[in-house]
Amino acid sequence: MTSEQQFSIRREAREQATRVVVAGELDMVGAPSLEAAITELCETGAPEIELDLRELVFLDSRGVHALLRAREHCLEHASELFVIPAKARGPRKVLDLTGARELFAWRELPD
Repeated sequence: MTSEQQFSIRREAREQATRVVVAGELDMVGAPSLEAAITELCETGAPEIELDLRELVFLDSRGVHALLRAREHCLEHASELFVIPAKARGPRKVLDLTGARELFAWRELPD
């Protein structure tokens, strides 16, 4: 596995929101970390969360499930969730094929 594919997650404090940047492969290895990060933000009252997928290169069914759980946690805690789409075609295609893409509020950012 190359360093580009290894899963990582980091938080960036923004003026209006907390940005959670997901990089590499979101699968059964990384999914629990993403769920934990979003759950913690929601439970501590984050009003707005940006889930930045621009550095995501791979997404499988467990990763899709983690994204859907993140959405549920935000809804349960009245946190707004916006998703910044992946640059890689694969993750975007998985979200399209599963129908999950329609469930999220998307935020496009300039390159």
